[in-house]
Amino acid sequence: MELHNINDLYTYLQFDAGIQASWKTVPFKERDQWINFDVAGDDSHSLLLYRKGNHNAFMDLFSTYYAQYSNRSFKPLGNLNWYIPYKDPVDKLLGGLLSSEYFAQKHTHKFSKFRHDFYKELEPILLQFVDEVLKTNIVQSHIYDNHMAPLSVILENALIDKPKFLLGRLVGINLDTREGLYQCVYNPIVQKYGMSEQMFRLALKRRSPYGANKKHYLTMFKYNHATLIKELVYGPLYNEYKLVNFFEHHQDIKAKFYNG
Repeated sequence: MELHNINDLYTYLQFDAGIQASWKTVPFKERDQWINFDVAGDDSHSLLLYRKGNHNAFMDLFSTYYAQYSNRSFKPLGNLNWYIPYKDPVDKLLGGLLSSEYFAQKHTHKFSKFRHDFYKELEPILLQFVDEVLKTNIVQSHIYDNHMAPLSVILENALIDKPKFLLGRLVGINLDTREGLYQCVYNPIVQKYGMSEQMFRLALKRRSPYGANKKHYLTMFKYNHATLIKELVYGPLYNEYKLVNFFEHHQDIKAKFYNG
């Protein structure tokens, strides 16, 4: 098969070039890494680590249980699949705000002592943020950091040292449904250590990095401001949903990409 770069895929998916360019006007403060891990014989996979992509849990997992059979690098070295964790782009963007340095410094203290429902206090902060994303170049704002970066831009930067590759290697892992997470990432570790699948799932129980209550409030916010959310989906996050659709249907889209 012919080698391609990530922008060949984005062109095929009919990305909006203007939207993509608007998210890339400020360079990343840090480089994301890949975990490369052995599976069987000489076979290996790579897993992209990035903020809001479950990166802390993955790093802890591999450093604790699989350090001898894995390594990190700035480009994917696996000779089979390159796994890309992803979640709903709106959730990633709003959750990125709650995980950001800006929110931690300016707002976290306001909610640290709350024991009751504080959605009404959080809602105007979210509204102001969404308004800035829709009406300004958010990447040039003091609010912005890597937690809010679109996955398409993260992936492009993560492959900067791997300009040509087989697009067939790219495989998404849905962090919302967790579909394929066990088979693609956990299974080699489970097999190596003889853990039962049930025990391993309990050990890696899903958690929210910014608290379960704020996660609940983000869901309420999306319901209460559905019109604004739709503007995000068909505006600044337009390309992100095309990328998510690719990961959800990657086998079919790859076949069409290579074979027409």
